[in-house]
Amino acid sequence: MKSPAVISQYLSAVNLLHRMHGLPPCPATTFEVQQTLRGIKKSLAHQPRVRHPLTPEVLLTLRSHLNLAQPRDLTLWSAILLAFFTYLRKSNLVPPSSARFDPLKHLSRQDVLLAHTGLLVTVTWSKTIQANERTVSIPVLAIPHHPLCPVAAYRKMIRTLPGNPSDPAFLLPGTTNAQPNFLTTSKFDM
Repeated sequence: MKSPAVISQYLSAVNLLHRMHGLPPCPATTFEVQQTLRGIKKSLAHQPRVRHPLTPEVLLTLRSHLNLAQPRDLTLWSAILLAFFTYLRKSNLVPPSSARFDPLKHLSRQDVLLAHTGLLVTVTWSKTIQANERTVSIPVLAIPHHPLCPVAAYRKMIRTLPGNPSDPAFLLPGTTNAQPNFLTTSKFDM
């Protein structure tokens, strides 16, 4: 459907044609026409995409659909939990593609420090930190014996898929020393 501005232009053109041919003016300014244009404007207004909240219940449902014995599912699960508990955006966790991994923007193994009681995640770039003017360290505590424990998921992932400190944080099966295979935003969205 056309925008309200285009419809108004069409009405103006019709009005001009009426005057050029000696016809009475088009009733473009009548109350009915103005209200119709107003209704069209409201119906065509931009509708932002509503994102539903990610809750522990939703996470548990998601977990029930994953096979955590599979390294790919384990990596995905670890990334989801780390995103949830650190409030990080996907763009902080994983690169948009394999060719665009930037250790200054995306998490690498050395940015996630393991401790007995949890993880310490260091972020040097985000939507609000773009010039490396500071770093943010985010502690993530363990939730012992809970299915949503991000620390247990991350530990299991790095045991299953070991890597170098400079590798992306979320490796996938098929990683070699020469060519790491890792989670990207396109794989994250699948």
